[in-house]
Amino acid sequence: MPIIIFYGDDDYLIQRNLHKLKKEIISPEWLHFNYTQIPAGMDSIPTGIMESLTPPMGNGGKLILLENSSWFGAISQELLTQLQTNLPHIPDSNTLVLTSQKKPDGRLKSTKLLMELATNIKEFYLISPWEISALRNRVFSAAVYLNLKITPTAVDCLVETIGNNTRLLFNELEKLANYTNGKMIEAGHIKALNNNSNANSLELAKAILAQNKSLSLQLLQDLININEPL
Repeated sequence: MPIIIFYGDDDYLIQRNLHKLKKEIISPEWLHFNYTQIPAGMDSIPTGIMESLTPPMGNGGKLILLENSSWFGAISQELLTQLQTNLPHIPDSNTLVLTSQKKPDGRLKSTKLLMELATNIKEFYLISPWEISALRNRVFSAAVYLNLKITPTAVDCLVETIGNNTRLLFNELEKLANYTNGKMIEAGHIKALNNNSNANSLELAKAILAQNKSLSLQLLQDLININEPL
């Protein structure tokens, strides 16, 4: 059975990767049956083991999520023995994902066991605002992830306007994808999009106050076209 560990303080990237896993592993029609989210606490160990040993219903696989997992903490020998005994027997159809806001303590026996069995361990961290080179790399990596082409000056422009806000970075790149219609993203597109968004939002408010229905609808459509949240 795949065991995946995600840790770090970038909650948005962790949630984005969890969403991707759900789409890859679980058949949409069986989502409510084959996705289980278990809160932190010592009860999560017997509950998580029971869910992990239960095969999926219908088509596709099963995903069991333990957010901010207590499995990385100091646990009793009895609970540790439960993990040691049961984890190797979980079916391959099931995927167990454990998340933690901090790096798991590798000195603890439970953490050592989980890291030995894990098939994927990944860190997601917020980059400090002054780490410009790392921020540039993250913008470029996000563009590649979204299959977008972007110029170095556009990368610098996004770093300057967004900083280390990962959620805002992806939102802006997705808006730019619609705005450029698959063309190379340039710094001018970023400036034009931000200017148009601000201007149109103000103009839309004015048009609504003036009860100008036709202009309001046109401005609303303009905002929708650039994927601006309403």
